[in-house]
Amino acid sequence: MRTSFSHQHSASLALAYAESELARGGNEAATRALHVLAWLGVGGPFTPFRAPGKGVPAAAVFKADTVLQARRGFQSQLSQMLSASASFDAKAGAVVSAAALFEELLPGLAAANEAVGAVTGKGSGVGAAMALYQHAVDAVPVEAQTMNAAMENLRVKQCDMLLAHSSSRHPAVTPGQTRAALLQALEVYPYSGRLLGMLAECEQRGHTLSRLRLHLTKRCQDTPAALLWLMAIKAEAVLPAGSHRVQALFEQAVSEKSGQHFPLLWRCYMSYEMHRGRLDAARRVMLRAVHTCPGAKPLWLDGLHFLAEQMPGTERKDLLQLMTAKGLHIRTDTYEILLKTAAQAP
Repeated sequence: MRTSFSHQHSASLALAYAESELARGGNEAATRALHVLAWLGVGGPFTPFRAPGKGVPAAAVFKADTVLQARRGFQSQLSQMLSASASFDAKAGAVVSAAALFEELLPGLAAANEAVGAVTGKGSGVGAAMALYQHAVDAVPVEAQTMNAAMENLRVKQCDMLLAHSSSRHPAVTPGQTRAALLQALEVYPYSGRLLGMLAECEQRGHTLSRLRLHLTKRCQDTPAALLWLMAIKAEAVLPAGSHRVQALFEQAVSEKSGQHFPLLWRCYMSYEMHRGRLDAARRVMLRAVHTCPGAKPLWLDGLHFLAEQMPGTERKDLLQLMTAKGLHIRTDTYEILLKTAAQAP
């Protein structure tokens, strides 16, 4: 059975197919992924992977010529997509990522297939994948990268690969290289949750949380944003004696224009105070929050659900009336309404 993918979406589909094969795992996972990626590089009709007979390793079905043709095909596609006149879009990002993944997986294939090993030599692996990613990044001016979602996704994939290999048993890259790549990417995309999350993971692995705290504090001062405040608060919260610092950061965050109208920050602040057993403080935070973000229904629900017992009946009634005035309504079970009505009947 032969299948033809749409040319426009073939790169994204092939990359997703290869990544799903790797995620599925198994002895043949890498070979199956390479089969799809090689098709993308070589071109032509797609033929599904067929496992060899019993006792024959899956890597044996790969031919050295296929690897060479795929590499040449990727090189040709990338030279066209990364030319000065071309714009970097999702398809270009998928081709770069696919070519990098192909190079990343080749050493495993070369170890099991002598013919492939003879043609790849030492010019494959994580080093070759890093070079492909960096070539694509360098080909696009920084000012053109800022609002480019495809380039941001590419930088995320590059850093994700580095983070994975820096933490392996035999690391092909150092944690310093991973951190440097993350910081470079964050210079362009300072509000990327995925990049910030990877930076936090990288620093935690290296037991250098103080460096992460300094980085986030500086970012919050230079370009304050709700996501950066949350990351800075999370970095402080893991420390044994960081409660006062956490509370100070919450106050700073909800006082800034970038954070005061962000309901999630208020909800986290309220939850943090409840977690510490400071229910009266949580109640005060809730009242400030609904005053600042009156249209955020989750804020009202959190407060009324967790803090109802801390409020006088008149205050709860006033809050429910204020909710209704703001156009927010709480769904109540019809059976409960009937029971209440029956209980109040003379």
